Amino acid sequence: MRPVRWGRRGALAVVVAAVVLGVGEVSETGLDPLRACLLVVLVVAAVGFVLDALGEPGPTWRADTVRPAAPRGLDLQTQRYLSVMESHLAATLPDRALRDRLVLLAGRTLRLRHGEQPDTARGRELLGPELASLFTDPPRRLTRSEIERHVQRIESL
Repeated sequence: MRPVRWGRRGALAVVVAAVVLGVGEVSETGLDPLRACLLVVLVVAAVGFVLDALGEPGPTWRADTVRPAAPRGLDLQTQRYLSVMESHLAATLPDRALRDRLVLLAGRTLRLRHGEQPDTARGRELLGPELASLFTDPPRRLTRSEIERHVQRIESL
């Protein structure tokens, strides 16, 4: 409760009381000036106490969201693939999300273009030893060049 606040509230009470008394004089209501002033002061003080009881708003914390720049014109699925790759490259521990996406994409491409399953001998032959190892090996960190080779191999299926 700073004195500046109560000074402003006092000034507000004086202005409102003057307006109320002026309106009372113009409309000839026979308003008692002392009671009207006391009522205005009481209302302004009550509102001031309520505002003081509510307290001051706390600090607002704003977190700046950093969104990776994605080239315009990419569809949502391509943007998600890019996000998974960027996350994999930035992660400190091996993540299976990228490996699972590559396995899913390779299996889907193999089935659509050749009618083969990845677990058959012909399917493993078409995938190549490096890409086929993704299906059986545990998740590990892939380098940019490995990711690029896998994607190129999937595209060439």
